[in-house]
Amino acid sequence: MVEKLDLNTPEYAQLEERIQQNQLLVQELNTQVHDAAAVRELVSQITGRPVDESTEIRLPFYTDCGVRIHLGKRVFINSNCMFTDLGTITLEDDALIGPNVTLATVNHRRNPAERRHLDLAPI
Repeated sequence: MVEKLDLNTPEYAQLEERIQQNQLLVQELNTQVHDAAAVRELVSQITGRPVDESTEIRLPFYTDCGVRIHLGKRVFINSNCMFTDLGTITLEDDALIGPNVTLATVNHRRNPAERRHLDLAPI
């Protein structure tokens, strides 16, 4: 299922505002020293939903959006991962993500006049 998100729409503007807020949290996450509980708390703020205490996220961790990430229980995300989650990323219980992984749910359109418009698909 592909969702379209066009530049200069109210939906895009709302998402862009949340992305700007989350980029500050991502910066804090990756530039400060945090214990595992603090990492989960910051990622909970980024995603807008609680991260289970059984989930472990190694830093650095990057996301372009954050609010479309859904994490189950006992999820392990290794270091230096990038989640391009505008199209939604769902990691169910017991998922393991290796180091240096990029999960991308966004494509830009081929037509140069629409290049900044997005086609989104969940994973």
